[in-house]
Amino acid sequence: MGNFSSDPQEELRRSRERGYVGLRVEQGVPVLDRDLNLLSDLVTATVREVLERHLGSGVADRSEAFAVEAVPQANDLRVLAPSGGGTCLVGGVQVSVEEPFLYSEQLGVPALTTPAEDDRDDVVYLDVWVDEVDASSDPHLANPADVDMQTSVRLRPEWRVRVAEGTAVAPEPAPGHAHCPLAKIQRPRAQAVIAPGCVEDLRRTGLRLADLADRVQRLEEALLSSSLGIPGPAAGNGGAPPSGARVVAERSSAARNGSRLVAAEGGRTR
Repeated sequence: MGNFSSDPQEELRRSRERGYVGLRVEQGVPVLDRDLNLLSDLVTATVREVLERHLGSGVADRSEAFAVEAVPQANDLRVLAPSGGGTCLVGGVQVSVEEPFLYSEQLGVPALTTPAEDDRDDVVYLDVWVDEVDASSDPHLANPADVDMQTSVRLRPEWRVRVAEGTAVAPEPAPGHAHCPLAKIQRPRAQAVIAPGCVEDLRRTGLRLADLADRVQRLEEALLSSSLGIPGPAAGNGGAPPSGARVVAERSSAARNGSRLVAAEGGRTR
């Protein structure tokens, strides 16, 4: 941890418990590092909370980013990445995978084990957290061109693909961490090699809001067309669904016809 007058995470926790959403520094007073840190931490924490609560975790595109596949090696698996890399949003933090890799190539993860006595379900999940980077990892942070000392640290998302054996759900994340399930693996007893048919994809994909809005619009138009008796796409229209303008026009026409019918019926009863 950097050299702080107060633990930034503790300051953030206390502030959020009291319902604070921001701070304003007064003039003519000492500038405190804990105030400056909290200024950005409150904004970041709020944005992360909003993304996690209202959008959730998953892959923006319908791509193979962080997808899991079986490999012929014993007790191993491959994590995939689309051409050019891909991203996943976990707990409001976006992380990137640039190229495919084997689970066993990661640092700091335990080796997978072969089920000894019974069949077993395992879950593969993405563990994400934000780490501090100081001058020992990035010499530029020592400011060698002027003050020649470290004056701040940087924050960088970190992640590992982990496997929880003997369970179908990811464990509760440690403080400061967030988890996102990637795949479920069915491990038959005494079989060290994971078969392709034993891997079930658990990722949420297509999380991009613009694409979601387009899908909802197409669904609404299809349902509206069905309820109003609007014929499907004509062959001369290239198979395209009716435009939003056409659907609105048809709905308005139906509403007018309905109003006339109600008025007519009312006139006969008076």
